[in-house]
Amino acid sequence: YQSYPFSVSSPQIAVTVLPLPSENVPSDFKGAVGNFHLKAEVSPKEVKVGDPITLTITVEGKGNFNTVFPPSISSKKGFKVYEPEVKQTDDKKIFKQVFIPTSEEINSIPEITFSFFDPDTESYHTIRKGPFPIIVKKPQKEGIKLVESVPQEKISFHEHLGRDIIYIKSS
Repeated sequence: YQSYPFSVSSPQIAVTVLPLPSENVPSDFKGAVGNFHLKAEVSPKEVKVGDPITLTITVEGKGNFNTVFPPSISSKKGFKVYEPEVKQTDDKKIFKQVFIPTSEEINSIPEITFSFFDPDTESYHTIRKGPFPIIVKKPQKEGIKLVESVPQEKISFHEHLGRDIIYIKSS
């Protein structure tokens, strides 16, 4: 083969970019533009205090998925909440978010909201899901301690090592 410079051009196309309307913008709008649908499910629905619950949120539809961010959670009170794990395909984006209840008084995962601008209708839309009912039970009594803590000054290093680490026995 032989390489040589080659120049190609196409006719210019005029593109008109309109700004998003500044009226009636939802407070949780993060820039999603398109036509979207939202599915949400919680698993498991019955846990003990400190056990994880996964909220799986699927945003489907047509639009720019690069502008789709996790839906807003109305309240995180009573939970330790982690950042969501995100998976994206051509027509959907899946967020898996872990909630850990800190009290047995919790009876639901709060409502989530997702807002987007639909260019076909030229309006903002907000989808609400939840609250999601859950059952949180008290944790069982503490299990048996496997390692005994003894003050350092009362034993030698080898005695402490024998209590702290179980030696591998070949017979």
